[in-house]
Amino acid sequence: MPQFAYIHIPFCERKCSYCDFAIWLTKEDSDLELYTRALIREIEARELDTGSQQTLGGLFCGGGTPSLLPLALWNQIFVALRARFCFAPDAEISLEANPGKLTIEYLQGLRKLGFNRLSLGAQSFNAEILKVLNRTHTPAQISETLSLAHQAGFRDISLDLIYGLPAQSPESFGEETRAFLEKHPEITHLSLYNLTIEPNTAFGRVYRPQDDPSLPSEDQQVSMYELALTLFAEFGFEQYEVSNFCKPDFQSKHNQNYWRGGEYWGFGVSAHEYRAGQRWAHNREMGEYICNPLMLEALETDRKLEDFMLALRTSEGLDLEAYERKHGYDPLAGKAEFINKLEAAGFIVFVGGRLALTGSGHLRSNGIIGGLWG
Repeated sequence: MPQFAYIHIPFCERKCSYCDFAIWLTKEDSDLELYTRALIREIEARELDTGSQQTLGGLFCGGGTPSLLPLALWNQIFVALRARFCFAPDAEISLEANPGKLTIEYLQGLRKLGFNRLSLGAQSFNAEILKVLNRTHTPAQISETLSLAHQAGFRDISLDLIYGLPAQSPESFGEETRAFLEKHPEITHLSLYNLTIEPNTAFGRVYRPQDDPSLPSEDQQVSMYELALTLFAEFGFEQYEVSNFCKPDFQSKHNQNYWRGGEYWGFGVSAHEYRAGQRWAHNREMGEYICNPLMLEALETDRKLEDFMLALRTSEGLDLEAYERKHGYDPLAGKAEFINKLEAAGFIVFVGGRLALTGSGHLRSNGIIGGLWG
């Protein structure tokens, strides 16, 4: 039974240059209130698997920019949630937020509601690059928000970062990242993503993903990732997934549940969920969601491939015996030659019955996983 939940809050003040998510540009309180009412209708009306209150080990509120929602509306959402679910004493309750817009009063209000983890969309520590990304904050505001969050009582604070950005070099990326981490020991988690140029974005209309001279080369992107591995380790961050790093005991429970194939509820426009062995998705259209927040579409999935791929994204890797026992299938059969090449190159290791990617293997995870599966 699902013990985790995701809530999608789609609102943003502006659309970032790289963003292909389902968002809604608005500053109207009436829009926020209308969406919150639909979200609460969904939470109240969804059928729980047991028909009784379930315990949540984690809640992740993502977006969009969930921190645009006023505390009064968050309070209404939590009243609805607590009527259907109870939270475990050690539940991880996360909120995504943008730096620069959060006040100490708002952060303290979040803590009173039960939020204990903050995920800040920093993306870059370079002021000019942030402008190119169409972000609303500056590097100084990232620092200010971190200070306010710590002051408000948040002890689990994550930053999202992107590498491979226009005008970014390995040298500038390394210098800016080192300087920021030296200044902010309160950061407990980092998520690092390679820039993906999606067609229906501002970047997609400007840049050619494969060979645009305005973007860092593939070799430069490799250097940035390898530099990040070294830097993060130097500052006490352990890699536990391809894109995620944490200080000891600060892994994201929500992320781990997803990578381990755990079930979770999804609430809100465009939200996905996985329960009873089936993946589901909400409508991406805001108007249709508000009219019918209970409409979900069943998604076709290959569970064998998902379990294989998600496990290999983690540092603990794939338990080969457990996988074969679950699926009745040996995913490495007939792959000896390819596996030998990967081992010789230092991209994979076998430890305690598990197959795992190394740090350099994580950098090439898509190709390696595709090769092992194909």
